[in-house]
Amino acid sequence: VLLPILPCDRKIFDQELALGYDKALKESGAYWRRITASRTSIQVPEREVNEAIRHSIRFSNVLSERNPDTGKLCKINGSWVYANLWTTPGAMDLAMMMDTFGQHDTVARYMDIFREEQGTVVPPGEGFTKHPGYFSTPALYKSIDWLSDNGAVLWTICTHYLLSGDREFLKRFTDCIVKSCEWIKDMRATKGHGGYEGVLPPAVATDACTKIQAVWSVGWNYKGLCAAVRILKEIKHPRAAEFEAEAASFLADYDKALRDKCRKMPTWTDSRGKKRRFVPTALAGDEKQESRHAFYLDTGPLFHVFAGLLKADDPLMKDTIAWFREGPQTKFFRHDSSCWQVPVVDHGMSSCEPCYSWNVFFPWQQGDREEFLEAMYSLFAGSLSRKTWISCETRGGITGNVFSAPLGIYMARLAVVDDQIRDGELHLLRLMPLAWLKPADAARFEQMPTEFGPVTLRTKVSRDGKTLAVEFKPDYRAKPGRVVLHVPPAPGLKKVTVNGKAVDARKKQIVIS
Repeated sequence: VLLPILPCDRKIFDQELALGYDKALKESGAYWRRITASRTSIQVPEREVNEAIRHSIRFSNVLSERNPDTGKLCKINGSWVYANLWTTPGAMDLAMMMDTFGQHDTVARYMDIFREEQGTVVPPGEGFTKHPGYFSTPALYKSIDWLSDNGAVLWTICTHYLLSGDREFLKRFTDCIVKSCEWIKDMRATKGHGGYEGVLPPAVATDACTKIQAVWSVGWNYKGLCAAVRILKEIKHPRAAEFEAEAASFLADYDKALRDKCRKMPTWTDSRGKKRRFVPTALAGDEKQESRHAFYLDTGPLFHVFAGLLKADDPLMKDTIAWFREGPQTKFFRHDSSCWQVPVVDHGMSSCEPCYSWNVFFPWQQGDREEFLEAMYSLFAGSLSRKTWISCETRGGITGNVFSAPLGIYMARLAVVDDQIRDGELHLLRLMPLAWLKPADAARFEQMPTEFGPVTLRTKVSRDGKTLAVEFKPDYRAKPGRVVLHVPPAPGLKKVTVNGKAVDARKKQIVIS
């Protein structure tokens, strides 16, 4: 069946139809090889994981638009309901998936429009005015502005440089990075906005459109600021120390405000009779219903860990993750009901929007293999079609987007090549699934971008399952302080070699450089 997307002349239609299936498929294959060309590739023994990554990268390229009047390129979120851009999840697509898997040229193309339109929009809250540093959704593709957008764009710009090492890109964006940091600093200094001072003023944080002093808004902007500081320090920018101090002050002010707010929050009792603190989704402006809404999980206090605001072992985070795993609402959760129930973490994934399953960063940070892999595989198997590899927005909800693919794919990368768990260190095989280490099987991670430069990692287990051969070839731009190999807990494993040299397989962690 040939279906023209736009009306065309019969002659052109007949020419296309005459190609037939095989020639059309050949032309399509040539197109995609050019569009998704990259030195980066991943091949693991689970075909479904390989296909999910391959197709999600291709579909992300489909979800974009070139304005015929201006020639400008812009990402969009979906092919139907989400034919506009929600910038924060769009940033996750670019940073967590496209840049992480070597699609650097694609990311650079889609960031230019943010540079060109920076400072053209008033942030969505009464305490704001127009500022030259604020990043927002480009006007033509606007959906609902979230205050998180500035931080998400800033983080994506910085992540792109850290993973690509593209100096020309950085030259174009350095002033934009500085102006965005200025916006954060200026807005934190705002007073009289009705919330905690020293924290960003209340604003729209989600599609609920309530104007709140949200964890979500604070977290993204803090994460973007920290990423910016790393880059400004690297290039010895004269304002690097200023913004480094700003980030430290931001964290201290937020932590003080959060703990003050939590002291005023109710407690709840878990199944063992332990009293736990209820952690809010916002410091100010939130309504009672917001702690019962699905967004309380998806854009609420679980986000603290990924944002770098709190560690997973902080008592407040222990109470938060316990609420979603075993709070009283879990007894009434229905798998066959609405995704808008009082939210829970179900099989390691959000009961509403899988793409915002921030709980995955708790077991990742704590090294809990069982919970981490349950979450990772749930994202692959429970939020993507296993026939088309297309994401859904909510459990059982709108398809035609790549919302949840980036988080699952990012987890797969961190399981094997992790440059995030310790500053200045690279960790290998830390949470690698044992299914990727089956006897006689190999796994290949070619030219994987890291903040230190691309690395290649290959593994193969002997037929008797006793020997794991690891081949590691880095191409560093900046050498990490340590490279740590984590010996997987594979049954029967007796010997590990790295680039042909035996290492002590009895140790759980081995420093290889």
